[in-house]
Amino acid sequence: MSTIEITRHSGWSDKLRKWKIFLDGYEVGTIRQGEVFRSDVEPGDHQLWLKIDWASSQPVSFSIEPTQTLRFECRPGGRRLDLIRRNWNTWIDLQKSE
Repeated sequence: MSTIEITRHSGWSDKLRKWKIFLDGYEVGTIRQGEVFRSDVEPGDHQLWLKIDWASSQPVSFSIEPTQTLRFECRPGGRRLDLIRRNWNTWIDLQKSE
């Protein structure tokens, strides 16, 4: 089995709230500030994103090999002005770690 690992870094936005984690269209968990989320996934192509209320991250597409672990990092991304401009998918910054 393959594994994904997501680390949530600190920031003032949503400091006390959980972000929902979606993999291939299904909610697979939540993550709070300072936490690390781990989940087994099937090898192959996937799409990952995070969401809170109506705001979210950009989706991140990735391929994972059998027994591989991929790491991702997330942090508050957008500013309140982005929401006014309806850039709801920039509120959370989600990126694959190198």
